[in-house]
Amino acid sequence: DPSRPQYDALWFMAYQDYNEPLGGNSMSFQLTDPNAVLQRLALILLYFSAFPGKNPHHHHPMGRILPGIHECLWDGIVCSNGNNDDVVIQIDWSQRAATGSIPAESLHWLSNLQVLDLSDNRLTGTMPF
Repeated sequence: DPSRPQYDALWFMAYQDYNEPLGGNSMSFQLTDPNAVLQRLALILLYFSAFPGKNPHHHHPMGRILPGIHECLWDGIVCSNGNNDDVVIQIDWSQRAATGSIPAESLHWLSNLQVLDLSDNRLTGTMPF
């Protein structure tokens, strides 16, 4: 369904991430591990869900998610390097004017997440656990 954030997240990964050069290479060479793919998809889905209607390329209070840029370099994301794999351990998107909701699968796919700060936003719905 093109009106859902899941569609936007998959479209972003399929048609923007993999076509964007990263240091002369395609992003796809870094996403051979299924866990890395799910981690990136989870963050993109969380972004499109929490910030509906926002263009990820334009600057706004949230910052930007850019194709071809590792998610650990995105604003508000903290990663830990464990076994040479960057894993997201913290998301601080507090005070970012978020108005959407949090899809359960996005948090489920972030299995190493230790801190999630979404305070001082206007999110709707329930927080999935």
